[in-house]
Amino acid sequence: VNRSAAPGRSMAPARLCAAVYLSTAVRETVAAAARAAAFPAVSLVDVFTDDTYARSSLKLVGETGPLLQAARLAALEAVRLIDLQNEPHPAPHPRCGAVDMVAFMPLSEASATDLAPELRTCEDLATQLGVSLGDAGCSVLLYGPQRGRTLLEARRHTSFFKSVPLMHLRMPCCP
Repeated sequence: VNRSAAPGRSMAPARLCAAVYLSTAVRETVAAAARAAAFPAVSLVDVFTDDTYARSSLKLVGETGPLLQAARLAALEAVRLIDLQNEPHPAPHPRCGAVDMVAFMPLSEASATDLAPELRTCEDLATQLGVSLGDAGCSVLLYGPQRGRTLLEARRHTSFFKSVPLMHLRMPCCP
């Protein structure tokens, strides 16, 4: 990332996080996606699997280029291995596909205003990942400020939300 340094800010490359959400709780599949994400200058900092929701996540940290490649490799391996016909239906958690979502975010507690360059970089990474996965034959659903729609607005047009009655989407604690 090439940016001008603000006072008190270093010119070090941005360290970002990619959260890769998988629509499975099969540990062997999650482990394979994590292995696929092994890329120089990228650290796998967390793996979470939720059996109840049939969902897992990988949290990757690194600089922009390597992080993009690691997220891409993890997503492609997950798409190759996850067969949604073998996952619970209706899904206990809304999902858009074998890879439900990949979110890029800055690693900072600074304000959104101060993080504007990093947030733009994250949006650019998401777009680049979407193009790359689309080129590989995956269906891609982009959302966010550059796309002019929220995640909920984007998901409303997916088969999950069209096929599951509204009552299945409401949590008991939420009217």
